[in-house]
Amino acid sequence: MSLVLVLAAGSFGRVNAFGAEPAKEVTFGKWIWAQLRAFDNTAPGFGAEKYLAQLHFKPDGILLFLVNPDFLFEHQDLSMDAPLSPRYSYYSDPQAQPWTRYKMRGLIEGLHRQGVQVYLSLMGFTDGSHAPVNTEVRSLTQSGQPLYSINPLRRLADGSFYEDVFVNQLEKALLGYGFDGFHAADGLTHLGQPLAYSDYSDDMVSQFLSRASIELPLEMSGKLEGNPNLFRKRATWIWQNERYPWIQFYRERWPVFWRKVLEACHRNHKGLIMNQPLTKDPFEALYRYGFDYRAVAKLGIDALVVETVAGPAQLGGYTPGAEGLGVAEDTELWFDDALAMILTVKAYAPSLRLLFLGCVQDENELWDTLRQAPAFMEKEFFSYPANFYLEGKEAKRCLDGVLFCLGDRLSSEEWQRAITPVERAFSIVSVPTARPSGITAVWSDTVLERQLRKAGQPRFPLQVWLKLLSHEGALVRSIVRSDSLDGLEGPLLAVYPEWMSEAEQGRLQDWLSAQPTTHAAILIGETIRGFASPAIRIQESPAYRPRQCALVVGAGDTFQGITHGVRERLALPEPKTENEPIVLTAKNTKPYFTLKTNEPSSFLERLPYELVSREFASDCAAVLESAAPTTLTVSGAKGFAVEEDADNACLFLVNPKSRYGRAIVRANRPIKRAISLSRFPNRAQINGARQVSAVTPPDGIAVIEIQFGENGGTQPQADHWLAENYAQFPVSIVVTLLEPAAPTQLELTQSDWYSGDYRSGDFAVDLPDTKNNWQEAARGKLPNIGGAAVKVALPGTAIEAFRIRILDSQDTSGAISCGLRQIRLWAGTREISLARAKAQASSTFPGYEVRNILRGNPAAKN
Repeated sequence: MSLVLVLAAGSFGRVNAFGAEPAKEVTFGKWIWAQLRAFDNTAPGFGAEKYLAQLHFKPDGILLFLVNPDFLFEHQDLSMDAPLSPRYSYYSDPQAQPWTRYKMRGLIEGLHRQGVQVYLSLMGFTDGSHAPVNTEVRSLTQSGQPLYSINPLRRLADGSFYEDVFVNQLEKALLGYGFDGFHAADGLTHLGQPLAYSDYSDDMVSQFLSRASIELPLEMSGKLEGNPNLFRKRATWIWQNERYPWIQFYRERWPVFWRKVLEACHRNHKGLIMNQPLTKDPFEALYRYGFDYRAVAKLGIDALVVETVAGPAQLGGYTPGAEGLGVAEDTELWFDDALAMILTVKAYAPSLRLLFLGCVQDENELWDTLRQAPAFMEKEFFSYPANFYLEGKEAKRCLDGVLFCLGDRLSSEEWQRAITPVERAFSIVSVPTARPSGITAVWSDTVLERQLRKAGQPRFPLQVWLKLLSHEGALVRSIVRSDSLDGLEGPLLAVYPEWMSEAEQGRLQDWLSAQPTTHAAILIGETIRGFASPAIRIQESPAYRPRQCALVVGAGDTFQGITHGVRERLALPEPKTENEPIVLTAKNTKPYFTLKTNEPSSFLERLPYELVSREFASDCAAVLESAAPTTLTVSGAKGFAVEEDADNACLFLVNPKSRYGRAIVRANRPIKRAISLSRFPNRAQINGARQVSAVTPPDGIAVIEIQFGENGGTQPQADHWLAENYAQFPVSIVVTLLEPAAPTQLELTQSDWYSGDYRSGDFAVDLPDTKNNWQEAARGKLPNIGGAAVKVALPGTAIEAFRIRILDSQDTSGAISCGLRQIRLWAGTREISLARAKAQASSTFPGYEVRNILRGNPAAKN
């Protein structure tokens, strides 16, 4: 059995190509973040149908980006039409079409007629010049200067809360235009700067003091706006002396605002989607911005967008033209950072519905991964959905869908390039039996709270450890909460077990003792006590803060196998006695990060974490890789697998280098088939019974589906002609006859390729005229049924050649190509032999030549 992709009506079905298992429908959210300029207000329906016709999927909704909250406060009732300010109809394009209130309402109605929801999308950035109320609540820097962003938690000059005015105006706009919900984007889930720097306005400090039992030094009391020296001194004192209460204040204050917004949305049957605060995991979202994912999950928001911006950040796309963002630090780690962030957000707030930000292009921020770095974009889009949240033996995907950013001015071909890897990735992880191989990280709420309370430099949270280990090659793609270990298969990674509660430590110890011959735990912390004697202990270099990595395992084969793997990986000598533990101390090498002393002002900069040596992180990764299950081992790439069932696995081979790589995959049992699911390479090579190799694109990914079986070493073949994947239509076949004939009928047989794709759609048949110019003689359409045949009538004139043009594909996922099983030609009731005819195709998948389908030719071996 092997599983392949089928897409129908926006849902996925994976069908058994080698058996009779029925297809399973799987859905995921498909959303687009777009500006008004994406639509054509001179077209019928104000461009709604025209826009959707370019897509290769039906989106659940469009988040219509109207830029900033000034839109709400300039909103009037719609009893009369009026021009919309250009600043709401485009982000950075002065050549965009002018819009009016009625045209925008007409666009929303047009999208509704197509079954697509429309959300009002706003950021929290403004200069307040067009809505004076926003001027009153702009965030203030440490010196009391206003930022280009509002603080929706502030009070107005009359003592009323801005949030009440905001919610009132939001409700009017949602109802007036017929929006289906509200999308709170950047600047509305965080302040313009981190809590270390804002907002220390008189109002926010007053709110803080009314909630916390804290007294300021006398000179810092009272109103200090307009006194920059004392204002800065107060801000610095609060952060240095009362950091945790300050974080807690915002942690409790944000949900008050969002409860009001959510109640207004839900009582009017509107949804609420919000962006996370600037790409951050649960720890940094709280530490930097006072934002608690679990709090908004409890409120019942409809979805959270996790800002997976590895492409723009890692490729340096935020630097030019984006004022105040700064330059991304540690650029080689952003992809690993995004993977780890998804896991930790889901583990901290499991009930949240998560959409990942599918970054394709943004002209304002001056990055375009779809056109300038397509391999990197495909790596992201394949990888993000393949993260799992475990509850005992049950594995669930962390993500529920995608939000494409930004969906403006993309061609049909570009939309196809964007959606295809997302469709395939969600289909793979939606198999009911699918689960990731490798190590599972353990999430602890107690550790998070103790990290927040810790004074001084912060310790690496779990997310940073996962990022570093992933960058070193130990990809951790699943996570479990500490209270859900029962029935879980190992091994596990637990960070800071000394900070876990007694109950959490007890559950981890119970899990280890439940299956002593198979369960293993990797523990990273400063003092690891209360567990069995470790098989391996890696100690940090003496030049750094004391920390260690301990591998605790059962007995027998597990101990011997894991320790042997680590010894081999790190070139260590064999033990003198049986079950002798490995103790290794990292040398005094350079740190993983450069030392920072100041709090960052931009999300692109890292926190001033305590340092760790690169060698210690690398040795920890070696322990994880050696402790992982060994069904498949990968060299030449960073690899992880999703096991679909007992006989099938999908391999993700990540190439972090800027040149082509060659990955070698070795299995512990025979491999029957290996199929490439990614855009490149177009095939994987089976080398012997238990090895597969594949070329990996620079800074990209190769995704290979493997079927295990006894008859290893063969590639799938069939008596087909197939065009290349992602074929450019029309695809033509020119057949030259051995001698002239006068055909009256042509029959084409649809491809019957085992995966269900390469299905041809509409076609045309051309015959030469007296001047040997092609003239269309017939048209037809092949049904989307493998092996189905269609006949078309021909005029019976004498010809020496004919041409078939396949105009489109039936594929909505997979190859997005075409193919045929057979061509037959008749003159009346007599079949014209094509056995010795010659044929050429404009596109051919290597190994599936057009000669395979000329009747009478030897068929390719199956």
